[in-house]
Amino acid sequence: MKDKEVAPYITVSDAAKKITNAVCNNNSAEALEFYAGQSLGKYNGGSVYKSLSFNLCANGNIPTNTYKGSIDVSFLIE
Repeated sequence: MKDKEVAPYITVSDAAKKITNAVCNNNSAEALEFYAGQSLGKYNGGSVYKSLSFNLCANGNIPTNTYKGSIDVSFLIE
């Protein structure tokens, strides 16, 4: 990376809600917080279905269709 470049990172949001570019800001109410635990619903038997959006962020420093690489995302379901 060059000086002042921001490494790309992923934010996660509820796909059922409208989001804006603010989802990439620190402490955005649009993003889900995983470090403190996040309930995505209750399981009462049967299927669990939740749509999430994965947002590629770098404070506006990633021009459209130019990022090449991968970012690993993992889930722990308890």
